[in-house]
Amino acid sequence: KLFPNLSPEFLSRIDLSELNTIIIEAFGTGNFPIYGNKSILPFIERCLDSGLVIVFNSQAPYDAVDLSKYESGRKAMELGAISAGDMTSEAALTKMMHLWGNHDDSEQIKTLFTSDLVGERSD
Repeated sequence: KLFPNLSPEFLSRIDLSELNTIIIEAFGTGNFPIYGNKSILPFIERCLDSGLVIVFNSQAPYDAVDLSKYESGRKAMELGAISAGDMTSEAALTKMMHLWGNHDDSEQIKTLFTSDLVGERSD
């Protein structure tokens, strides 16, 4: 979960070796810091370079992530991040766990994650 003044150094300490997905709870419709010493873009790049799937979810209880809305989201999409749309954090996590439990190809998982499988997405 992102919060104001989050230090990217904190994120750099995360051991990515045992992970397959990072779900980032961004602000509003998917906004996050991209400038100066608070940018999390280097962390996103490191995750993607490690083969992880990066999902952006919203902290807002009644909002959907639209990565095309702000510059930060567009940059994340260009790097290969995907949106959780209007799924809750719990639904996004459970769906990703289900997908990794049944598939091993990250591109297939991205496609399935961004599709509505059982009514978990309305966008």
